[in-house]
Amino acid sequence: MQINDIRIILHLLQSEDLKTTANTFHITSGALSKKLKRIENVINTQLFDRIGRNIKANSNGQKFFQHGKSLLNSYDTMLTEFSNPKTKTWLNIAGPAILVDYCLTSIIPALNTQDIELNLVTVYEGEAIKRLESNRADIAITTLEAISGRQNDNLKSLVLTQSEFKLVAAKSHPLAQKQPLTMSQVCRAAFAIPSSSPFCGITRGIGSDGWPDHQHPRNIAYRCDSLSSLKAIVSDAKAIAYIPDIAQNADLITLELDEKLQKNIEQICLVYNPSHASKRLKQLIYQLEQNTKPAKH
Repeated sequence: MQINDIRIILHLLQSEDLKTTANTFHITSGALSKKLKRIENVINTQLFDRIGRNIKANSNGQKFFQHGKSLLNSYDTMLTEFSNPKTKTWLNIAGPAILVDYCLTSIIPALNTQDIELNLVTVYEGEAIKRLESNRADIAITTLEAISGRQNDNLKSLVLTQSEFKLVAAKSHPLAQKQPLTMSQVCRAAFAIPSSSPFCGITRGIGSDGWPDHQHPRNIAYRCDSLSSLKAIVSDAKAIAYIPDIAQNADLITLELDEKLQKNIEQICLVYNPSHASKRLKQLIYQLEQNTKPAKH
């Protein structure tokens, strides 16, 4: 079993998709299937459950990932010490798409991307934490709420930024021309809402977006499975929405109210396990800590 074979199978255990991994390593899906079968024969263990035409890592696959990741970390550390400094190290990042996309703007500048290969997996917060705990991810990007109260002293977190929910509309929406707005005007307007939280994937309350429906019932016209479809509806001036400001784009403006709405703010964290952190990851954490320190006056 070659080191590169282990690297490929670990990627497959992450992606659970033959085509994705095959494309990443520039091999055919057939060649990858043969490689997987050969490794399963060598260790006399099946790493995936076959579900129709799909594959899903089973408990043995998860164990293989943990041991393989540890082996690769040791191998990569050895190469860093004794070999070409340009040798690349993997860095696996997991989290909700909205959080990962936004936080990459602070993570990438703190990395030397010439010697690190990023592997991004978009999953909800709970799954991101599970991947981190099982050593299938190096970093989880979550809200502070997602890790508060978790019984795992091995995990550490670093607050990267925060996001405040805002009431938004397209510039061409009728309400955009009538600001500041009364709560009555807002609640009569058509709302687009997520069918579940974009962070944890769980249905929360009536709208899953943190709007105080118990105080201010509104006209819910659209329920959307994805944030992108919700934003498309709002950008087309068909509805307004209450979304995290990190999801707001140039097509949308913030609507101002003539009364104060209680602030809804989420702290966004990078979560990691120091005991499993590679040298490169520790360097990244240090750099991010320096970048997030308040300026001295």
